[in-house]
Amino acid sequence: NGQEPIPVPAFLAYVEQGGHPVLDFRRYMPSSYVPPPRDGTGLEASGAVPTVLRSRFWFAFDVTGTSQGEITGKVEQAKSDWQTFVTTELYPYLLLNSDGGGKKVYARYAGDFLTSLELLDTLQSDLLFALGSVAFVLLCLWFQLQAIWLSFVSLFIILLSLPIAYVLTPAEKLTVTSFLALFLIVGIGSDTVFVYADIWEQEAHLPMDERIPTVLMSAGVNCLATSLTTSASFLANLASVLQPLREFGFFMGLCVLWCFV
Repeated sequence: NGQEPIPVPAFLAYVEQGGHPVLDFRRYMPSSYVPPPRDGTGLEASGAVPTVLRSRFWFAFDVTGTSQGEITGKVEQAKSDWQTFVTTELYPYLLLNSDGGGKKVYARYAGDFLTSLELLDTLQSDLLFALGSVAFVLLCLWFQLQAIWLSFVSLFIILLSLPIAYVLTPAEKLTVTSFLALFLIVGIGSDTVFVYADIWEQEAHLPMDERIPTVLMSAGVNCLATSLTTSASFLANLASVLQPLREFGFFMGLCVLWCFV
């Protein structure tokens, strides 16, 4: 059953037009019933005659048991069955038919698990853009370093900061905002690589035993300063009252620090 009753003007318009060949409301009326005129003097005087009907439906599980343990087990089983049904049958069907499929019926849906599925679909599509940005940065590293293997190693070390920061983050799960860290850390880490590469070229006149410590000291001090200030700007979000912003700031701050290390 729908949650909201059909408005009277909409019902009268539906009956007057003949209704549906199967779901015809006139069959519930006496054969002599004639709908009242809709001349703007009755219930329709407050607005135009409706042309669209809306109905809302709720779905829930009814779980009972003789003990709390039995009820808990049935609830978990019901959740598992519901998630399986939504993932394999309901959600794919809604994606194909949410626009009405050329018909005059449109489905709008909401729910905790449905929202999670939509979020995963969105992240998967956005992941293509992330891969494109990573590929572009890889080409830039290759052009700057003139060594494809060094470019791959540098990019691998940069991306390695993400899982390490995730392990060090005390939150049980991160919010969607943390997905932006992939784009940010690739750019921030690449800057560090470019600084080291430039100073390495500038100190080419030195012998190798002096060149390495000189580059590490000179580039290390510069990159340490920029990494600390960047990390501090992200960690400043810990003062926010919004939990997603605090988690993102802490996660991103750890990513920047590990990327330098």
